[in-house]
Amino acid sequence: MSGKTDISVTYNGVTEEWSYLAHEPLVDGEPNPILYFDFDYTENSAKTWEHVFGYSGAISNAEYSDDTPTGSGSSIDLTDNANGNVFVSDGAAALNIASGINEVSVSFWQKNSSTPSTSSFWADPGRALQAHVPWSNGNIYWDTAGCCNGGTQRINADANDFGQDWTEWNHYVFIKSEDYKEIWINGELFLDGENTGPLPTNINKLWIGAGGNGGNSLRGKMDDFAVFASTLDEDQILSIYEGGTDLYPAKRDISALDVTVDLTPPSISVVRNADGTVTVTFDGTLQTAPTVNGPWNDVDGNSPLTIPSSDAAAFGRAKK
Repeated sequence: MSGKTDISVTYNGVTEEWSYLAHEPLVDGEPNPILYFDFDYTENSAKTWEHVFGYSGAISNAEYSDDTPTGSGSSIDLTDNANGNVFVSDGAAALNIASGINEVSVSFWQKNSSTPSTSSFWADPGRALQAHVPWSNGNIYWDTAGCCNGGTQRINADANDFGQDWTEWNHYVFIKSEDYKEIWINGELFLDGENTGPLPTNINKLWIGAGGNGGNSLRGKMDDFAVFASTLDEDQILSIYEGGTDLYPAKRDISALDVTVDLTPPSISVVRNADGTVTVTFDGTLQTAPTVNGPWNDVDGNSPLTIPSSDAAAFGRAKK
């Protein structure tokens, strides 16, 4: 069993409620994906879903694009708004799976239209995970467990001359493996260093394509945002960069997750006719009962339904 599980226990009139995230055991040497947003399901312009646990992300001031690094599927385009982002609330808890072993790899494709001071992802509380790709000075920053101590929290370097064109699709991987950190660009190691601060284990918010609270958002597009509870090695990173998908989880049927619950109550109205009959107009199914407390039984008939005056008096309601 995997996914969020809600627990409620009542004893002596006192109820305690809590939830936890169940997941498959982590396997040494395996990628252990814990979040994967591919942005390929475009039927809902306000939401996107990931494929590991089925968590959703709320899309703000962004839209889908058919411009992708692989030439198929879709990406998320945050070009035209300073506050564009994908906000992951419940699903951010999955990042704590990686925090539990102090080991995480964040992989994504990005295409910048310009390079002001922005963030490509940000997890709270306290800047638990964050990357500027790049900042306006052309530096790439990789922050964990806060900011901005070079010994415990941050590695960064000037990436202007590394060889990538910011305005083309580039693949990035940000790794923290206990105290050791790496940044990879297009299958090549760009920077490594040591940060001793452990990953926080109480992560509860994640913004993709933006900084905290959705600000300082990327001016560009992102695709295939994936997080792994493992340290990806060079071969695995090259596999993703070269178009491989084996490290990603099996794709869910996102259409089955895109369900909108209609909370609008069904309407019901009654008209007494001149001949003594009653016409009931209703949404859904008409139910009747001898008392307001029931028992309620479905009535065989479609709306509008005319009830003869000879029928016994009854309470009525509509049910969707």
